[in-house]
Amino acid sequence: MRAVAVPLAALSDWFPFLVYALIEDPTLIGVAAALLRRERTGRGGALDVALFMAALLAQNNSLVRVTSVDGPVHAEALARLRELRAAGAPFEAQSAVIPSARTAGLLNVYFRTYPTKDEVIGIACVSPSLQRTLMDTLGLVDEAHGGAIGDRDALERHYTALGKRVEALMTSRTSAEWKQIFDKRGLPAAAVRFAVEMFDDEQTRANGFLYDLPHAALGPVRVLAPPVKLDGEGFRPGAATPPFGSETRAILAAAGFSEVEIDALVSAKVTRTGL
Repeated sequence: MRAVAVPLAALSDWFPFLVYALIEDPTLIGVAAALLRRERTGRGGALDVALFMAALLAQNNSLVRVTSVDGPVHAEALARLRELRAAGAPFEAQSAVIPSARTAGLLNVYFRTYPTKDEVIGIACVSPSLQRTLMDTLGLVDEAHGGAIGDRDALERHYTALGKRVEALMTSRTSAEWKQIFDKRGLPAAAVRFAVEMFDDEQTRANGFLYDLPHAALGPVRVLAPPVKLDGEGFRPGAATPPFGSETRAILAAAGFSEVEIDALVSAKVTRTGL
């Protein structure tokens, strides 16, 4: 398991790109479904994919409400949110009253990042068996396992305290040392890396997730490879877009214009052959 992260403060800058990336998946699924239906029934289909829906998909875990459990919690949060907005409270204060989609155990202990002796490491222990293995590895006990603590507020206090104990332990070793320990126990964990580190990351390069695109004006440009691999000739990295205007004459010639006519169009600035 490897992890890639950007500073939390930068997430708002990345979100529009995340939304555009997410909308590609349902579009591709829709195209595949329409093609399959056409192959089976002779009737295709019209697709409708919304950017708004893609933004909701990016927050899918937060958009599940168990009415009997979450209803009262959400109602209380919304009431408090209205009060804060009416008082002109800053966004940070408003955000602080929004309940997390994750349980107290995941949020504070089992599904989060930890500072280590030298870096930051991410842990993703979702299942009870992985959580018990993590506790055993760290020499700790989670008294809440098995439903021993049923009160919601008590669980919050318990996991807040347990999280601080794990935080103290994690700073005793480097990320590489913890990774070796966790790998032996089958625990999903990885050092956090910034996007700029991915350009030369060993696993990224070994899997061909990035490639150097030859560009006529800029030289080599390292970019993401196609996200899906297909055997044979499928999904190969494409060439760079030709320089602006470099194909003007060829396109007009293919459309039937003579060299004299093309020269006249260029001279009249109807079109151009470069920037």
